[in-house]
Amino acid sequence: MKLTPSQLRTLPQALPKWKIIDNQLHRTLKFQSFEDTWGFLTKLAMRSHLMKHHPKIINCYTDVDIYLTTHDENGITELDTRLAKRIDKYVAE
Repeated sequence: MKLTPSQLRTLPQALPKWKIIDNQLHRTLKFQSFEDTWGFLTKLAMRSHLMKHHPKIINCYTDVDIYLTTHDENGITELDTRLAKRIDKYVAE
């Protein structure tokens, strides 16, 4: 189910590294090396597959932009926030 306006207002506290842009959660990442980038993207691909929820990913060498939204709901859902939290854990590793 799509998050309510009230829930969306609390997202910056729960996900401080993410921004809401055009009904999507967005985060930009910069890795130290191409190998680090692809190590992260491999983890993200596997997690996304297991969750059956696939983000939009734009990658240029060590730069990665991630966009999360639930197209069936036309907005941000709990599934997006769960994946965002998992992504944050992967980045922290």
